[in-house]
Amino acid sequence: MLEPALPRQIDNRKQPYQGLFSFIIGTSRKGRNVSIHCPYCGSTAKLVNGSIIYPHRPDLNFLKFWRCKPCDAYGRVTSDGSLPLGRLANAELRRSKKATHDAFDVHWFYENDKGKARRAAYARLASDMGIDVHDCHIGSFDLDQCRQARRIVN
Repeated sequence: MLEPALPRQIDNRKQPYQGLFSFIIGTSRKGRNVSIHCPYCGSTAKLVNGSIIYPHRPDLNFLKFWRCKPCDAYGRVTSDGSLPLGRLANAELRRSKKATHDAFDVHWFYENDKGKARRAAYARLASDMGIDVHDCHIGSFDLDQCRQARRIVN
């Protein structure tokens, strides 16, 4: 007989996201209860729908986000509805990630096989940045990594 899983705390400082949010696992839709903490102020982020983040975009109402209201930091949620996709980002980091995507995406977006071209572009970027390809995603980058990526791709 299997023992029931006990909640466990994960310290992301040992994970690729470098401690910018932490979470405790207990129960949710997939059997986990998640609490996300803001990397800027340490407050507990709230799970909100897209209408809170993008009130002018009704087509995004179905999306879920973790949001820290005092810092206006937020990040999309994984498909299972629990963990952040990338890191919570304040306005400065969101602008930097957008600029990084604008510079990076032109290197793969217009190719016929977009999936293959995107994977190859991320592999080159990871190599040039000196990081593992599995840790190379603009959604996970901090400000310094965004600047470094833009210098590389420009």
